[in-house]
Amino acid sequence: MSDSPKSDSPKSGSSKPDSPDGGWYIVKRAESIPCEIVESAALPAEDEIVKRWGPFASPPEAIARRVGLIRAGKCQPQ
Repeated sequence: MSDSPKSDSPKSGSSKPDSPDGGWYIVKRAESIPCEIVESAALPAEDEIVKRWGPFASPPEAIARRVGLIRAGKCQPQ
């Protein structure tokens, strides 16, 4: 019987990171263009992004997630 509060899960999707070094993101700029993996400091402007996933802790984690998005049909392979 623990009275400790539950921790909130990390936010994902289209919210901006709280800090400039928020990690790595997968961004989709247009329907026909493959998803890109970019560092939070290099994120394109909101009006250029169709969809964004992240932040991820490392490039390998973002790559693994992008593979899943490609398999799910949400991103085009490169």
